[in-house]
Amino acid sequence: SKTKYVKTSCFDEIVLGGGTPSVLGAEQIIDLINYCKANFNLNKEYFIKVSGSSKTLELPKIKKLAEYGVYQVDMGAQTFDDKLRKALCLPDSAADVEAAIKYARSLGLVVCADIMYNLPGQTLEILKKDIQKTLNLNVESADCYALELLPETKLFNQIQSGELSLK
Repeated sequence: SKTKYVKTSCFDEIVLGGGTPSVLGAEQIIDLINYCKANFNLNKEYFIKVSGSSKTLELPKIKKLAEYGVYQVDMGAQTFDDKLRKALCLPDSAADVEAAIKYARSLGLVVCADIMYNLPGQTLEILKKDIQKTLNLNVESADCYALELLPETKLFNQIQSGELSLK
């Protein structure tokens, strides 16, 4: 925030993303946003976006963020197929993801849902169902990402050992 470029720039968004900043508590997220407000030049009208998963964007946290003025949540849904969620070691169910998205929408938040493809055991039919489910939830946008396997993670090791297959 102290560089000449940043000091002379005016921003129209505060985006807390690039991972899962929602692992922080609501108050910590709000503190980060307040830091940005205090240290960056913002347009008169700016938007605040926070990325997370339905597990880390619990309903009370979503409510606090909405009350604070967060405009959008980017929800890492990944898939609505509970078998795939289990294989990916995602700790919550498809119903939990759906509930979090519906709750955020009921509070007036804009929601972007992130869906993954090329998952172990995922068929084209499952992916189509995930996309249709996302559309049925009336989210404002959806992003689709290919699975990125990181070395030495549980999923990477399961695929390397043949326990799971990408085919």
